[in-house]
Amino acid sequence: GEHTDSINQSLNLFPRFYLQWLTASLGVNLSNVLWGVFWSDFLREPLIFGIPTYLMVPSHLFLAIIGIYPFYRWWRARKKSRHRVATKQRDSQLNLYLKALAFGVGGAFTLARVNVHSHYIAIVFPFAYIWLAQLYQNRVKLLMAIVLAQLLISVTFLNFIHRTGGIPFGQTVYGITYRVQMKNAE
Repeated sequence: GEHTDSINQSLNLFPRFYLQWLTASLGVNLSNVLWGVFWSDFLREPLIFGIPTYLMVPSHLFLAIIGIYPFYRWWRARKKSRHRVATKQRDSQLNLYLKALAFGVGGAFTLARVNVHSHYIAIVFPFAYIWLAQLYQNRVKLLMAIVLAQLLISVTFLNFIHRTGGIPFGQTVYGITYRVQMKNAE
């Protein structure tokens, strides 16, 4: 009823744009596509000789921790900056674009109470990834670990979809593969 609608509207003030930005840049947003199948089946992947390895759990945890770390750095830098004399620093053009997208687009979506879905982040492509790379530009080994974890998740996802033939609409938003559709049409 009306009460539920007002609760849903107030939840749209949650800055979902920033959550989607973060999960998309880290590559941990497959739960948006796979829904419950992500939690019940995909996290068990990859299967080796039919035995679940659960490698997706530490891969996703690693990337989630990596996503939290910049907020810790920001908080720590903010705490230190209170004790220093503020200096004016010229931002690069890239930082200007990143801030415009983050505060302009993200702020507009949040204030307009838009229920931001993962595919909305396409409008800020490739800046979410540039933002992540910029955060870890001085930590090349960590950035490489992020790339390798994302590669593992991507390859596992492709293998999962190939092996299962996809998941019918209604259970997820992914659908079934063309191979299975043609097999069913025969």
